[in-house]
Parts: sequence; C-alpha cells; structure tokens
Amino acid sequence: MTTTLHLHSALADRKLGVNGTTFFLASPIIVPNPLWELHVSLSHMQIPLSYYAIDTTNDRLTTVYNSGPVAITLPHGNQSIDDVVKAINDQLSDGFVMTYDDNTNKVSFSTDSPAPDNVLSFASDSTALSLIGASTSDVAVAGVLECDATVNLAGPLALFVRSNFSTSLLDPRTRAHSNILAKVPITRQPYEIETFESGAEFAIPDRVVSAVSLYLEDHMGRQVDFHGADYTATITFRMVESVRIPASIDYRLSLYQSDGSAQPIRDEGARGVGGPVGSQPIDNQPRVAP
Repeated sequence: MTTTLHLHSALADRKLGVNGTTFFLASPIIVPNPLWELHVSLSHMQIPLSYYAIDTTNDRLTTVYNSGPVAITLPHGNQSIDDVVKAINDQLSDGFVMTYDDNTNKVSFSTDSPAPDNVLSFASDSTALSLIGASTSDVAVAGVLECDATVNLAGPLALFVRSNFSTSLLDPRTRAHSNILAKVPITRQPYEIETFESGAEFAIPDRVVSAVSLYLEDHMGRQVDFHGADYTATITFRMVESVRIPASIDYRLSLYQSDGSAQPIRDEGARGVGGPVGSQPIDNQPRVAP
C-alpha cells in the first residue's frame, strides 16, 4: 500500500526556526502487520533559491592589528566580490587595503607602511573567512597578507532535507545515521527554483506516522533562510514485506561424507542447477502490501 503526501510550507500546522515545518495527518499511517515495514522517500521537491550567500551566520570578519581587534560586518545578500571588497576597505584600519585578483580569484591585503609593528591577522570569531578565502593562520608579512584559498560567494553547493524519521543516510558531519531524506544539489542561479526528484526510499522503524516534519540545512548544519518564500515537497510512504535473510550455511559441511572422504558433486550442482551446493535460490525481493 502506498500513501503520497503533497506538502506546501505555507500550509504547515507548525513552523520552527527559519524553514522548519510540521504537518499533522488527519488519518495516521499505521503498519498493521508485524511482518511488514514502512518505507519513506522524498520523491519530489521544489526549493526557492531565495536565501543569501551572506547573512547573520557568516557576516563577521574580525581583523587584528597591533592596536587591537576591529570587527567588520559584511552587507547581507548575494553580493558581488566588488561589493565585498568595498565594504571591507571602508572598515579596514592601520592603512591596510584589500584587493581582488580576478585571474586567481583570490584576495590580498597590503599597506604602504610595512613597519614591524604594523601587522594584520584574523581572529577566530570571524565567520566570513571562507567567503574571502582567508584563515586564522594568515598573517601579514612585510605589510602583505595573501589568502591561500579562493573567494566563494556562491552559497551552499547542496541542501540537506531533514525530517522526523531516522534513515540510513549518513550525516556529512558526524558520519552517523541521521534524519536526512535527501541531498539536493544546487544547479540553478540565485532567486530561481531548484527542482529535485528521486526514487530513493528508506526503511524507517516507525509503526505509526501521525506527523511529518521537514527542514533544510546547508553542509554546516545551518537552517537556510528563504526570507518568506515557500517550498513544496512530495513524501511517499510504502508498506513493504520485511526481507528475511536466511541463516548462513557453512557449505564446507556438504563437501565431505561422514567418513571424512570427499563428497561427490554433480556437474549440474556446480552450475547452480541442482546438487548440494547452490541449489536453492534466495528471493530477497520486497513485496508491497496489497
């Protein structure tokens, strides 16, 4: 038996965080037979790419000089590198200037006064380092600081759709079993609609489902803010007969007779047609409940 739910975030019964939704079912899904299990899949989803590459989670750059730290705040939104360079230069101190090289897609910081006490580094509370390719190990030498990594203002490469169900997908951060239903690669431009379709399904331990909860995170585990735009999702549940794997057989026992001599094996048995070895086919195909 298959049950399909078409969900729209605007119609959620409860909302949690910036994109979390919960939908209560009028008729719970119940697995009546102990020999059957429930499978779930995210078969279709449409996601508005209305989140910002720069927001409150990654807008802080704390620059450290000999005179002390200075916090720089980046403008929110999908900014160009020119906008970011201007915003940082407007807030830099001690004569340092940030420049961008479009041949390498990297930034550097320099000053016309490379005195021994005129240094620049970045504090560990900076959340914008990955945006400009910087790290806390970067330090200005002779008045020049060159970032090793490239600029990345594209936002997340994929979104992880999480739920209130335990699945066999491993969490990208903990590498343990998680509540992830799908990883949605981002292939569209900002402010477009990303469409995702999948046939992958997972067995879940639930015997009764009375609600469905969804939320979307980036690879760092941060909920993505769609700024009021809504997403849609299609969740499919299937009742499937549990696969019963037969006990393993030590086939070495069949190769010898009671007196220890070798057991004769028919040719057709060696081919898997008959005989003591490989003669019984195993059907591991799940059967859907009527």
